[in-house]
Amino acid sequence: MFFNLRFAWQLQFNPVFREMYLMGKGGMDHDFVRLARDFFQTDLATIVGLYGFFVVLTPAIAFLLYRYRQLMVYLFVRLFIFEG
Repeated sequence: MFFNLRFAWQLQFNPVFREMYLMGKGGMDHDFVRLARDFFQTDLATIVGLYGFFVVLTPAIAFLLYRYRQLMVYLFVRLFIFEG
């Protein structure tokens, strides 16, 4: 998680790191550049910002799933198993 946060931070705020990333590797663009340009038609900063947000959000969701696991099992059973 910390590696991914550091990567997102450098890609967002370090112009030298961003330029090296934009150069690609072996004549091919990196994943975030392709996502930004080909799929979402937006700038790289938006994609990297979303990536950083989801990196932080993932452990929070895992914690909440663990914390409320009994409630989720109860709701799942009530919703899908028992009819009535």
